[in-house]
Amino acid sequence: TLILCFGLPALTCFSAPSPTSFSRLSPQPPVTPPARVGSARIFTAAPLAAPQSASPISIDGNLALALGALYFIFLSTRAFKLLRPWQQTQALARSVSAAEPPGRLQTIVERCQAALGIRRARLRYSAMVPVPITIGSLNPLVILPASLSRETEANVLTAAIGHELVHVLRRDYALNLVYELIYSPLSFHPALWLVRRHIKQTRELRCDELVAERLLEAAAYARSLVHLASSALPASKRAEPLTVGTNDADILEVRVMSLLRKPNRMC
Repeated sequence: TLILCFGLPALTCFSAPSPTSFSRLSPQPPVTPPARVGSARIFTAAPLAAPQSASPISIDGNLALALGALYFIFLSTRAFKLLRPWQQTQALARSVSAAEPPGRLQTIVERCQAALGIRRARLRYSAMVPVPITIGSLNPLVILPASLSRETEANVLTAAIGHELVHVLRRDYALNLVYELIYSPLSFHPALWLVRRHIKQTRELRCDELVAERLLEAAAYARSLVHLASSALPASKRAEPLTVGTNDADILEVRVMSLLRKPNRMC
């Protein structure tokens, strides 16, 4: 849907073929043989082509230049809004602690990786993130809040790590970047905002489903999500468009109710 919202208006940027190009391809009407009147031949005149209708919309040249200039300013602003979070994201990735997780946490990480079939994700801590997030696609980095290093509940750690590893499995970081690039040129339209919001919601709901199917029972996972949300640091907008995390869509109640309504299908 997001691609169509961008692609259909983009098609109007291409000029339609001229009428003469269509006339070359269209079949020519049969020539009427000349009629004879006595010894003379009379040629019938070919019917005149219907006049081409003019475009119903005309825009003054100065107005078109003004609109183009305004749209260029709008695109430049959107590009800056993407560039700044990108720089913040890279700075965050460089600032995380390089310490390996403790033994009990390493056991949970290995269990989550085995259940999801993932071997390439790195796990780090940072005091700069309020909730677990994922950065990168080719060499993904899962960043946990520093407060989780003191967490003793295994289900909470499994929920946090498992959810982020599902983002890695689905390549949500790269897809989210593509969505943002498609969204930016038309972000002034309210319908695009709704489409983007729905993408985030369905992404989080699908990640919850996979965690409940492969790692935790739905009820235990729902309780863990509530615990993570209640113990999170104050919300931050740092690098929001370019990361994927546990609380992206801000629909915790909907996610919990969706989990509790589903039967337990964990393998």
